[in-house]
Amino acid sequence: PAQPASPPVTTLADVPAVPTPPPGQVSPVEAQPSALPAELISRLAVARGKAEAGKSAAALKEARSCVKKFDHPVAWGAMGRYACAAGNMKAANEALDHLSSDVPANRHDRTELVVACQQQGISLANTGRFVLPN
Repeated sequence: PAQPASPPVTTLADVPAVPTPPPGQVSPVEAQPSALPAELISRLAVARGKAEAGKSAAALKEARSCVKKFDHPVAWGAMGRYACAAGNMKAANEALDHLSSDVPANRHDRTELVVACQQQGISLANTGRFVLPN
């Protein structure tokens, strides 16, 4: 018998949660070294190490330097995640702006960013902007 079709994803709340990789592991996108410049991988690993050490602001600074040099969706996603961890909504929304859902190549990184920020207690308002909880 045919399997019933999955319900359509209509809102961000309907997107299944994507777990954040455990410390020391990389996301599926970062695990594709052929898709990313080696320097970007290395610098994002440095940023991740800073984040794992509880230094969110330093991780954000490192990720911001990556987006300035590479302007890559993976770098923008990392910057946004570290911005949320640091409580920096301006930088988180800047990253979100660079990950338009209209661009298929951005969808994975945008979803990862939104889920990671929601795990930090940060909401995506009806305006499409991240907001800190009241």
